Amino acid sequence: MLRNKLAFALGTSLAIAAGTPALCKELLGPKTSFPSCNGKYAQALGLVDGGNGVACSQGFSHITHPSTGLFCFTISPSVVAHPPVQKAPVVSVDWHGSKGVALFAEWDSANADCTGATNATLEVRTYKADTGGVGSPLQTPVLSDDVAFVILLP
Repeated sequence: MLRNKLAFALGTSLAIAAGTPALCKELLGPKTSFPSCNGKYAQALGLVDGGNGVACSQGFSHITHPSTGLFCFTISPSVVAHPPVQKAPVVSVDWHGSKGVALFAEWDSANADCTGATNATLEVRTYKADTGGVGSPLQTPVLSDDVAFVILLP
């Protein structure tokens, strides 16, 4: 129960605070440089600026974008080895870097769409649900690169 509350609080904080790569500096500490960062609060962190690519990352050895709305993060061997990673990531939409109204960024634990996925792979899918216009009955979520997001592995 406490873990769920902490994850919700952290996710809410990320959603409120997200807006620029300054978020990486805030979470990772004052010695942050881009595109790689030196972290202090997270085992791994990434800020993806929608279709513009990765704005900041730390703790990931490889990040791919194999198709629209699909991102694959490979956790660095140093993070996996110490301690073993058995946690779910926190994923939150960055409103400032996104285009649209009804946006989603979700972790997919199956890793079914990441080629060569292992236990050290995190798959994130991003969706936009306002493709038919606000109030339209056509508001069906579709995979989209218009969604910026933060992924954090506590």
